[in-house]
Amino acid sequence: MNSNPAQAEAIRHGEGPMLVLAGPGSGKTYVITRRVRHLIEQLNVRPDNILVITFSRAAASEMRERFLRDSGDQYPGVTFGTFHAVFFHILQNEYNLSPTHILRDSVSHEMLRDILTELQPELAEEPEMLEAIREEITRYKGSRAPDPSAYEPRSCRRELFFPVFGKYAERARHRNLVDFEDMLSLTCDLFSKRPDILAVWQSKYSYILVDEFQDINPMQYEVVRMLAGKSRNLFAVGDDDQSVYGFRGASPEIMLRFPKDYPDAKLVTLSVNYRCSEEVLKAASSLIACNRDRYEKHLTAANGTVRPITFPVCEDTDSEYAEVAGRIRALLDSGTDPNDIAVLFRTNAEMRGLLPLFERLSIPFCCHALPPSLFLHSSVAPVLSYLRIAAGGHARSDWLSIVNKPVRYAERVAFAAKEVNLTDVYTILHRRGKDYVVERLQKLEGDLHRICVMNPYAAIHYIRHIVGYNRYISETLPDASEAMDLLDELMNLSKPFRTIPEFLSYVSKEDDRRRLAAEQAKAGRGVSVLTFHRSKGLEFKHVILCDCNELITPHKKALLPEHIAEERRLFYVAMTRASETLTLYSVRKRLSHTLMPSRFLGEIRLPDSLTIPGARVVHTRYGPGTILLKDRTHIRVRFDGSLLPKALPFPLCREDGSLVLAEYAATD
Repeated sequence: MNSNPAQAEAIRHGEGPMLVLAGPGSGKTYVITRRVRHLIEQLNVRPDNILVITFSRAAASEMRERFLRDSGDQYPGVTFGTFHAVFFHILQNEYNLSPTHILRDSVSHEMLRDILTELQPELAEEPEMLEAIREEITRYKGSRAPDPSAYEPRSCRRELFFPVFGKYAERARHRNLVDFEDMLSLTCDLFSKRPDILAVWQSKYSYILVDEFQDINPMQYEVVRMLAGKSRNLFAVGDDDQSVYGFRGASPEIMLRFPKDYPDAKLVTLSVNYRCSEEVLKAASSLIACNRDRYEKHLTAANGTVRPITFPVCEDTDSEYAEVAGRIRALLDSGTDPNDIAVLFRTNAEMRGLLPLFERLSIPFCCHALPPSLFLHSSVAPVLSYLRIAAGGHARSDWLSIVNKPVRYAERVAFAAKEVNLTDVYTILHRRGKDYVVERLQKLEGDLHRICVMNPYAAIHYIRHIVGYNRYISETLPDASEAMDLLDELMNLSKPFRTIPEFLSYVSKEDDRRRLAAEQAKAGRGVSVLTFHRSKGLEFKHVILCDCNELITPHKKALLPEHIAEERRLFYVAMTRASETLTLYSVRKRLSHTLMPSRFLGEIRLPDSLTIPGARVVHTRYGPGTILLKDRTHIRVRFDGSLLPKALPFPLCREDGSLVLAEYAATD
């Protein structure tokens, strides 16, 4: 590969700081590895004086292997590593830190679950809440906030987060364990208090190259600046438009202020994209231009035009997933390698509806981060217990799960046996003078007899609305909306099954399905099903984005302008994974909710040269149609199935995303 002028300028940079703005698919790995060779071969820098930092072990390993392959294994002394690996190495030398002192993820998860069990038991079995608090701890530590009162948690209330964090930090100290963020803070404190030790490491690493610089957090930046302080040979490579790890404390503002911290820094933009088609690149560029605080870039596509982007609008997620599966099946039947296809979702919870369809249609898939099991969620599990008991089950665990949901004032002592016999339960309750509880349980027994002859969809509806489970959820959870959505999802999943035992058999095989999916992911063969975040750094010929709707992308928790800006960057990342075809699906309805299309679809500015009479468009309310006439303020469209055309305010339709072209082609 020959270097383009911008790449060559970055590779041949000599002494001093440099910021390289590397857009998607612009060859940043090539630039970093070639620059390392240039330092060694042209500037006579010793390999062991060069440090290359990136954010994942996989990326560091891949970069090191590529460098050694390209250089013929001549320079093994160059250090390639993650922030954590580099700082662990420093602490290992200075503090005798060993791997036994590292707080592993599994131990961290167990500690947090125990703490939540003490403080707020109903949250302890929520995997997503545990993960959210873990990420909050990472963000808090990385922020270097001097005063807790100045820090505002995103994932939970202050009244919960700080007591959890206090107990978590105390238990880690008691066990002499440090997590990755502690390693950073220990290194930072070490360098601040011991300039002699800092000088040793500054001499050791006189040339520092940082990949994915947009993902750096304040503490990482502080340590890197200290390391580079003596030589100032800091070569930072990144793209502020791809800064999507705010939940880990990453801040694109660090990249934006780099020229202020280093006024003599040279800046170069890698503006040639070697991945995306011109259609994808222009559409993504028009989207990201809606973010204000960013480096302006003018990217060009080396691949030229390939195929227009399409914007299907489906009635609901069932029809959307059926269309997605049909589109993928057609690609596979035409000889497309499944590894060249990706289906991307904003969060992994949205994947749950598509994966069973892939299984039924024998579409091979790889899912590297399986969505949390729906069946294990604390709001869903009791409904399955209802179904198991209705189908003839007697397990004590199932009875304890349902007997007071809704509240029937039943005491656990009445359900002491491993196999529950209601006659024995009634006898115990009569002896204890709890006849009113017996009456409630007899009513429950009657409900279970009715449920047992229903199909699973009707049975779940009965449990929720007649037995009173929905009312119980609404009265016990401060925000029941997520639980209701999960119950809707369970009902939707149960539709194809004719009997309760048939559905329960499917549920019982969940572990087998997840094990198989994990094996497929390890083998790496199949259509990639990923979140937007997980797709970062990857590329595929054919990319499908699902559920491009408000409250999904941008996410419903993105309330502040800076959160919307990050959501837009995340959508930009997802779009620019595509090299040939890009399909952006939206739906009118998801579960029980009517949804609007994502504002990001409207921000993919439609060129005036394409919105002409005869062009096909899709409106979120009226569906597909054909443009008849357009002037400066209105557009007249005849929608399919309608005799009379409709006049729509064109600027407003573009702004709110309610009208999109059926296809988006690149134009001058």
